[in-house]
Amino acid sequence: LQIIFSIGTLWIISAVNVFFRDLNNMIPVVVLLLMMISPIAYTEEMIPGPLRVILYFNPLYYMIMLYQNALIFNRLAPINQVVTYAGISFAAFFVAYIVFTRLKTVFADYV
Repeated sequence: LQIIFSIGTLWIISAVNVFFRDLNNMIPVVVLLLMMISPIAYTEEMIPGPLRVILYFNPLYYMIMLYQNALIFNRLAPINQVVTYAGISFAAFFVAYIVFTRLKTVFADYV
């Protein structure tokens, strides 16, 4: 699932980067912000209830929680997290595939 999500994200970023060259400089900042609000060094239970809603909009949250459950807590992840991350991954992949194939014909004009 992580590879499918990564390919989809990279297709979108690479297609948009052809048209907006400054996106290349913004990507590290966005990745840093996503990593700061992701539960890497803390668990989901450490976050107060009202703020926990913010995590659900972060696509990295689901991937990190799947890894935490498997590697740190030695348990299976809840099925709703697996299904949600699978949906996000496949949606990102297919949307990116459509966007990339439609924009592929004009890449040569902008490069």
